[in-house]
Amino acid sequence: MEARPARGGACLRCTAPGSDWRNDISINMGAFVTERVPWSEAMTRSPGDAGANHRRIEMMVALLLPMSTGALRLLSPDPQAKPSLDYNYLADPFDRQRLRAGVRLALALAEHDGLKELIGPLLEPATADLTSDAALDA
Repeated sequence: MEARPARGGACLRCTAPGSDWRNDISINMGAFVTERVPWSEAMTRSPGDAGANHRRIEMMVALLLPMSTGALRLLSPDPQAKPSLDYNYLADPFDRQRLRAGVRLALALAEHDGLKELIGPLLEPATADLTSDAALDA
């Protein structure tokens, strides 16, 4: 039987700088995920060229305890009518501050010698998005 690496990933839960809430940020690292490419490039590839044989790690940052709240509004007494959803994501400045900290921590982890060989080029956010808080917020 051939030895195969375990598929899966890891999750880091941590507290954002300046937060009193424990474990309010999550960084999920999916191991051996398929390659992400721009949509236009993906449409031109053949089905057998999905890049599945390459090792990759994808990091996803999440804000676990947001201050921002949204609203669900019924627009009609008709139970079949769709409601109005206002998610109001990242409306609170503290949410944006903590999520930016999580993104920057993920980028620092990507530079660690133990992960460098598994992590490909940065796809998102773009380098220009990292020049300031306002650019990353946008």
